[in-house]
Amino acid sequence: MVGLSMKKLLILVAATGLCFGQAMHAIASNGMRAAVEEMLPKMEKAAGGPIEFQYGTTTDLVRKIEAGQPFDIVILTADAIGGLVKSGKAAGELPLARSGVGVGMKSGVPKPAIGNSAQMKAALEKAKSITYAREGASRPFVEKMLASMGIAQQASAKTVLAAGSGAATESVANGSVDIVLTLISEIVGVKGVDLVGPLPKEHQDYIRFSGALAPKAPAKAKAALAILTSGDSAAVYKSKGMESSTSR
Repeated sequence: MVGLSMKKLLILVAATGLCFGQAMHAIASNGMRAAVEEMLPKMEKAAGGPIEFQYGTTTDLVRKIEAGQPFDIVILTADAIGGLVKSGKAAGELPLARSGVGVGMKSGVPKPAIGNSAQMKAALEKAKSITYAREGASRPFVEKMLASMGIAQQASAKTVLAAGSGAATESVANGSVDIVLTLISEIVGVKGVDLVGPLPKEHQDYIRFSGALAPKAPAKAKAALAILTSGDSAAVYKSKGMESSTSR
């Protein structure tokens, strides 16, 4: 009788999609990675089990979703989330945080002043090499700044377009490239790389991030996503160089 009851229990658990050890699947932009990883234990507690995250550029992750990659939770730029919700591939958009663009250099090397446009231009002209992500959300802002400074062609000749922000910051950490231009949240906390500072005010812009759920995501996925806007989430975002949507 006990064996039969256990068998029935296992069948019931499997039927409801709550098999022991079954992980939720989440997809997230590199720009949210540092904040998400700090809040992940609370997310998993809310989910009642593990959550497996896949990180990448928003552009690449959207391609994968459009190609049919399954997920329970998705965290991308607000524009991308809006597009997924509109197409019916995601639901329940939740604004999370935003990040400005910053400048990173190898730890231990002298750092230039970049407080205004003239100083930023001088730092870029002096650098032997520059990198940013080929498909990074901040690339349009970076290239707009370079064009407005009149150094787009000069910068292009010494720019390494990286496969993602992780590759870009790693190339600075190992000394193969002088400067990385990417979201501040993708620089803060990277071993071997220091945040020199944000882009000057006249060139600064922000990438907003939102989360959403798969249309048929399990109920606990909503509770897990909500962790990213509750409790001390604003303090976590601040520590990663971001601003919470709930604190603005």
